[in-house]
Amino acid sequence: MHDLDRYQEAADLHQQNLTDRELILGPDHPHTLTSRNNFARTAARLDRGGFWGGIRRRRHE
Repeated sequence: MHDLDRYQEAADLHQQNLTDRELILGPDHPHTLTSRNNFARTAARLDRGGFWGGIRRRRHE
């Protein structure tokens, strides 16, 4: 999905995956944490320099 610039669709799928894993595995399970990271990275790409872009810039300054 990322390679096809279909970030909104990818974000929706990552969010559903995260929700399912939180319910089934719990919030601190390693697979849940991986899903949270995948969703956050995709959401950051959709943000286009807004909130997440500011966080990223501050981290690198």
